[in-house]
Amino acid sequence: MSGTYGSTTTTLSSAIATKWKRDVIDGATGRLVATQFASPDAMRRGEGGTLVYNRTLRPSLCNSAATTGTLVAGGSSGVKSLTSNKVSVTPSLFQDSFGFDDDVTIEAFFSNQQYKESIQNQMAISLDYQAQKLLSTQGMRHRIDADATYQKAVTASAGTTTTTSFSGLLTEADDFWNGGYLSVTNPDGPNYDHPARLISDFATSGDVVTHSAFPTASTISSKFRVVVGTGVVATDTLTTTGLQDVLGLHDKLETEMFDDGYLRGFFDAAQHRDLLKDTVFVAAMEYDNSEYFKGYRVVRWCGLELLISSNIYREDVDGVEYGHGGAGTTGVVYVSPIIGRNAYALTPWGNGAGKFAVNWYIVEGADSYNLTANQHYISWKTFWGGTVLRSTSVINLMTGATSQALLV
Repeated sequence: MSGTYGSTTTTLSSAIATKWKRDVIDGATGRLVATQFASPDAMRRGEGGTLVYNRTLRPSLCNSAATTGTLVAGGSSGVKSLTSNKVSVTPSLFQDSFGFDDDVTIEAFFSNQQYKESIQNQMAISLDYQAQKLLSTQGMRHRIDADATYQKAVTASAGTTTTTSFSGLLTEADDFWNGGYLSVTNPDGPNYDHPARLISDFATSGDVVTHSAFPTASTISSKFRVVVGTGVVATDTLTTTGLQDVLGLHDKLETEMFDDGYLRGFFDAAQHRDLLKDTVFVAAMEYDNSEYFKGYRVVRWCGLELLISSNIYREDVDGVEYGHGGAGTTGVVYVSPIIGRNAYALTPWGNGAGKFAVNWYIVEGADSYNLTANQHYISWKTFWGGTVLRSTSVINLMTGATSQALLV
C-alpha cells in the first residue's frame, strides 16, 4: 500500500489497531498521576490558539463590625465583589515515534505485551513529567533549610507588570535574587494566586526585582514570598521538619484538601531513601501497595500522600532546569511539589483519546520513505498545556539533590 510519509498506512485489521490504541491508553491511565490531580472543572478542548481560564479569587476577610439600623449611603459601601481574573494557556506539541524492522511483523508487535507496556510507559512518563514541571515552576517555593537569608515575606512599595520594588526590604547585593521565584500571597493585592514568576534580575538600587510579567502592576497592598536556591547543597536532604513546614504553610494558606483528606506530593526515590533515615517519619509512615497509581510507590504520612518516582524536576541554584533538555549543569536542587485540590489545570487539545488527548499513528505499508515496507512505525502526538490556578496551593519544597548515592 502506498501513502504519504507520516500518515497511517497500514493493512492491519482496523479493529486490531483500534483495540491496541485503546489498551495503551487504558494501561497508561494509572501512570498519568499528575493528570489525575488537576482541576476537572478547568479542563478544556479546542482548535488552535490560546485558552483562557477564568479564576474566581478568594475574597478578603470581614474585619469590622457593622452598625445596626443604619442605612449605607448609596447602598454599596463596603460591599465586596467576587472577583475573577484570567490565566491563559497556549498548548504545545509533544510527540515521539518508534520504529522496528521487518524481522518483527506488525501482528507480532501488537500481540507483545512488553512492547505495549514500554510504549505506554514512555508516553505517560514523558507527559507526567511536563505536568510536574508545570507545578515546580509555577507554585510557591519553600527551602528545606528555611534559611531566612534566601527566602523572605515582603510587601511591595511600587511596581509595574514586570518590575516590583521592595524599598528597604530587599537590601542584598545586585543579582542576589536572580533565578529565584516571586509569589503573591494575599488576596487584597493584585495578581493573587497567579503562577509564580521567575526573577531575571535584582538591583539593590531601589530594591527592584525584574520578573516575568504579571497581568497587573503590583501595589502597596501586594504581599510576596521571594525565594532563591542559592546555598542549597546535596546534604540539605528531605526531612520530616521540611514536611512539617509545608503542612503548616498549607494550613496557613487554607489550601483545599483532596476529597479523601490528603495533600499530595511528588518526590524522587533518593529523597524517599533519605526519609527512611528519619525516625520520626518511619514511626508514622504507611505504604499503599494498590495499583491505583501505577509506576509510583505511595507513602502516607500525617495527612500527606507522597508519590515516589525517579522523574522529579531538578534545577541548578539559579533556577535553570537540569536534565530533560534543560541547560543546568549541577541539578543540585530537587523541587518537589506538594499540592491541594483545584490547584492547577491541564489542557489536552484536539480530538485524541484519553486524558492527554493522544493521537496514535501506525505506518506499516510502503511509502516514499519506506519503499519496500521494511520498516514499521508507531507514533504518538498530542497538543498539551497547563497552568497553576492557585500558586499558594502548590508549595514546592526545595531540597538538596541528595548525597545519598543510588547508583543506577
